[in-house]
Amino acid sequence: MRAIGLFTSFLFILSFFWHSISHNLARVYQKLYAVSHYDYQALYDENCKKEVNWHQKIFCLKEFANEEVMSFLQSIEEREKNTICLKRKRSVEESFFGNEKVVVKSMEFKGFFANLFRMGMGVNVWNNAELAKKINVAVLKPIALVEKRAWNKSKTFIIYKFEGKACEEEIKNSDSWFAKIQALEKLLTKKCLVHDDFRIKNIVLLDDGSLQLIDIDKLHLYPSKSVVFRARMRREVRKFNQNLLENGYRVKKLAFETSSPSKSILHNLMCLYRQIFMISSYGYVGINDPEVVKKLSRAEKIFCKKEYATEEMMQFLSEMEAKNREILWANFERVGSQVFLDGHHFIVKSIELKGYLPNLLRMNGATHVWNVAHYVKAKGVPVLKLIALVEKRAFSETRGWVVYLFEGKICNKSIDFTKIKELRDLLQKKKIAHHDLFLRNIVTLDDGSLQLIDIDKMHIYPGYSYVFRKKCEIEENRLIKDFH
Repeated sequence: MRAIGLFTSFLFILSFFWHSISHNLARVYQKLYAVSHYDYQALYDENCKKEVNWHQKIFCLKEFANEEVMSFLQSIEEREKNTICLKRKRSVEESFFGNEKVVVKSMEFKGFFANLFRMGMGVNVWNNAELAKKINVAVLKPIALVEKRAWNKSKTFIIYKFEGKACEEEIKNSDSWFAKIQALEKLLTKKCLVHDDFRIKNIVLLDDGSLQLIDIDKLHLYPSKSVVFRARMRREVRKFNQNLLENGYRVKKLAFETSSPSKSILHNLMCLYRQIFMISSYGYVGINDPEVVKKLSRAEKIFCKKEYATEEMMQFLSEMEAKNREILWANFERVGSQVFLDGHHFIVKSIELKGYLPNLLRMNGATHVWNVAHYVKAKGVPVLKLIALVEKRAFSETRGWVVYLFEGKICNKSIDFTKIKELRDLLQKKKIAHHDLFLRNIVTLDDGSLQLIDIDKMHIYPGYSYVFRKKCEIEENRLIKDFH
């Protein structure tokens, strides 16, 4: 039994840290790959004009390699260019090769060992463009490459065609772009190719309507069936979806698809999961309440207060994932949005939880909000007015939405501190810790009373709890610091 317990604990810990471990393994792999594959693809290209020595290497496509362009490349650092973006080691500028508008991207590396075992950014871009071209993935088209190398530093310049327009602008005007991005993501998955910074700003819409990837210096091709590739591609898709939310583009999301096990194995695993889940699970407050309208299955649960359970509201809850809402805030797993229904202003908070073991042993955050709000209200603590809960559960992930009524306004420093102190004393008397007790999580209602929001981590402790006393000290110090 002890061995089983240790093995279960190991799997539980591994499920939490696997994304971090796989990311670090991928980085080590890439470094070793770069050491063993250090090369200049342009060196062997018959369509390139070359000027090569140890200190300086210049490669340029012959169709552009006239006297004026070669002179520009030889003195590229001194030439005047229009700056688009400038960072500490990296710059992006624009210039002209005759009538051709081009982008000039440069990066400098310092340090003896760093340059001994590393290709310059420009070399990576050129090599990766050649690789992508061979496997039919549309990326930027390099025109020229310049590398200047000393014993303790190197600087590379990559020049490529200025084509199309930023996908960010197109997204604001139309939804038709998303199907193209889905097709691009599926192509990258099929080719086992990771971009490493797959975001809206790194996708360009060309004049013919096709998409093209830019910023490809970290593009990497993995072997088929690579575990590291799958982990990194999931991370890429998650980052892209987060990028959509941060820029206010909702509700569409990419979904990373992998080959699944046979139906019989998956079916047996699902049955086992359901049985264990029912043993280790928790209750849903309101499941026996006649004042709550319910639609229940293992895959989906919907709860709604009867007074708000109109036809429009129930349809909204049933189609929660597909509905457009105005985003108020977003982070990696949580999204806050607002919606107007039946003459009321509602806030919708969604929480996503991934991983087999976390979902087996933990409520979704939205379910916790629903439960804890009912528990603390019964103890006389004023919290947000919950209207509905939706939970969708799959084998390795859950997603929950909690809907509550928008009331009052957020507290600021002008509020009477006596009211805050009374609320804090009530929480301490009832042995309840909010875990995020700041002014931004306290609302002043129209009648002047206070109400707590953002109660995802609120917890009721037993009497004489040492942990509770420590939590109270931390929360009190936070609140006083926030107030003053």
